[in-house]
Amino acid sequence: MRDTVRYRLPAGWLGALAGGPRVDADVGRIFDYRARMIDARFGTRSAGAGAGAGAGAGAG
Repeated sequence: MRDTVRYRLPAGWLGALAGGPRVDADVGRIFDYRARMIDARFGTRSAGAGAGAGAGAGAG
């Protein structure tokens, strides 16, 4: 399974500077949780699943 996430924070470069690292970490946690739940339900982890897999780097 592979996901692509594209997002743009408000306030241009200032928003990316102020909130970018936090949003990146939050997105990483969301996908880590999702990978764990898929693994728990189906018993195997798909290639590419894991920490931040497919999470775009804030520029969109």
